[in-house]
Amino acid sequence: MSTKILLSLIGAFMLVGTQAGATDYNDPNFRYYRVTCIDKITHTNVWFDISREWDYTWTSRCNAVNGYLDVYKAYWREER
Repeated sequence: MSTKILLSLIGAFMLVGTQAGATDYNDPNFRYYRVTCIDKITHTNVWFDISREWDYTWTSRCNAVNGYLDVYKAYWREER
């Protein structure tokens, strides 16, 4: 299970590096990246947001319509 999660996180970082764009919200130390994932329970597409703070720690979460889903509850897929 932990291997699957690790591979998922690596896949997300690869997506961020190749496809996602960064947005500066008037703060040069904050970057916001957006990719998509599939919710494991409902099998619907949800936005996946990755924020990088100045200390380079990563905060990952799936943004659903009714709130946030934990990254461990989501499948990953590449945008085609």
